[in-house]
Amino acid sequence: MENIGMFIMGCVVCALYLSGYLYMIKYANDSHDSDLKKDIEKANKSQSKK
Repeated sequence: MENIGMFIMGCVVCALYLSGYLYMIKYANDSHDSDLKKDIEKANKSQSKK
C-alpha cells in the first residue's frame, strides 16, 4: 500500500512541476512576442519621423 501512495504522490508532484514549467514557457514566449511587437512599432515610428 505504501508503494502505491508514493507512486501517486510522485505523479502529482511531477504533473505540477510539468504544468508549471509549461506555463513559464508560455509566459516567456508571450512576453517576448509583445516586447518584439513594441520594438517594431518603436522602430517604425522613429523611421517615419525622419
